[in-house]
Amino acid sequence: MAYLNGESVPDDYSQALKRRVGNLHKTIRRRANTAGTSFNLELADLYEIIPADEKCPVFNLPFDVFTVKGGKPGPKPMSVSCDRIEPDKGYVRGNIRLISMKANQILSNVPLSDLQRVVAWAESN
Repeated sequence: MAYLNGESVPDDYSQALKRRVGNLHKTIRRRANTAGTSFNLELADLYEIIPADEKCPVFNLPFDVFTVKGGKPGPKPMSVSCDRIEPDKGYVRGNIRLISMKANQILSNVPLSDLQRVVAWAESN
């Protein structure tokens, strides 16, 4: 059984997630080619790193894989996203993980040291 926003959903959630990951593979291959970034990923490599519980490991929430009829197209905060652990290494085996778009945007825009300072401050105030 799969879950979306805490509610059980039909098993086609797993297939929908795989379709999204397939689309993501095409997107990152194109992005890497355009930017001249290293890329050696097969689709199977991405399938292999889908979290076992099919949730974003940062927020522990299911990935948003369904498009709501009439909904706004494009990625949503909980859409599946490919994070490069060390950006300079590119999209290569062992250097990527699947997390939500929201988590990836946070990691992309703020150095880890700044995040740690914000957390320390928030916890003490």
